[in-house]
Amino acid sequence: MSTRSITHIHEAVTGKEEIVCSFYRHCNGEPEGHGKDLAEWLAGKRLVDGIDIDFVEGRDFNHAGTMAVPLMAHIQNISSVKVIPTGAKGYGEEYTYNVYFRDNKFVVKVV
Repeated sequence: MSTRSITHIHEAVTGKEEIVCSFYRHCNGEPEGHGKDLAEWLAGKRLVDGIDIDFVEGRDFNHAGTMAVPLMAHIQNISSVKVIPTGAKGYGEEYTYNVYFRDNKFVVKVV
């Protein structure tokens, strides 16, 4: 049996926390699977508002939507994912993950 999950990526750099991207993962959606995969990939990464001299490709992302693309590609290499309408629910998910960037680090909240 598959453990399904939905992940919502929230924009935070502008101070306005709104969902900018959502994706669905069909299996391994439990915290020991998907939650761990998210935490490991997000570790050491950060969101910025614009590209400046300190910008490091692969570590820094110019806003949350830009970060969501390589994150989804990484998860796709582990287990299939698909982009769903922003903020969607009702896909049979057992877990919902919300990814925020607060105090210069990523925070993942699971419901």
